[in-house]
Amino acid sequence: MGTFTWRAHKPGSQIWSTVIPLIALIATTLALAALFVARRIGRLSRRLEESERHNRHLASHDHLTGLANCHQFETALYKALAQLPDLLFAIFAFDLDRVKAVNDTYGHAAGDIVIRTVGERLSQIVGGNGLVARTGGDEFIALISGQVDRLRLSTLCGEAIAAMSAPISVNEEATTDVGASIGIAIARHADTEKTALLAAADHALYAAKSNGRGQSVFAEDLTEGIAPPEDMPQISRHQPRRLA
Repeated sequence: MGTFTWRAHKPGSQIWSTVIPLIALIATTLALAALFVARRIGRLSRRLEESERHNRHLASHDHLTGLANCHQFETALYKALAQLPDLLFAIFAFDLDRVKAVNDTYGHAAGDIVIRTVGERLSQIVGGNGLVARTGGDEFIALISGQVDRLRLSTLCGEAIAAMSAPISVNEEATTDVGASIGIAIARHADTEKTALLAAADHALYAAKSNGRGQSVFAEDLTEGIAPPEDMPQISRHQPRRLA
């Protein structure tokens, strides 16, 4: 009678040949988009981290010299006070002379150069011996840790005064110099207070300036120990520096 042959229609091969390239294209597009987004997020994260680091740096450093500012110095000072009397330390209060004359003669840009140069020199002199901060204007302060015997401190003061007094080039044609005076207060006792210690260093600084400048004076040579400001010698015209 005859035979029948059934040939089933199987469109799958045609479908897959069309769909697979499309799936591959979509997957590649999604992967590239994800990579692009990830890179953008990575760049944004790095920028945020850099911005945070920059903001933290600004919050704890002086904008002109790059040295520690009052906030960072105060934090270090409280930490040092908490370690007394096991770890003694000293405070150096610096003040520059003739900076106003530099500003008047060469302009404030030259004055900024002088301040930055002095800051760099102080940082090199103090180095690992402690922390140097700029408290404003032409005033600097340092916390000296480790050995606080008078010979070592006097040597550091001599090196600092010599460095700060060395010639400074303010432009291609002009060179100037400034003087410096230093007041030194040594923290020895556990009950030493921040205000009294800073006042002692400031009064010693004023005494150094009154004695002819370019000198260093120990607060303990003016009065025994670190006394409160009212017990200091009669040099009340000089106001103790304040830390923010």
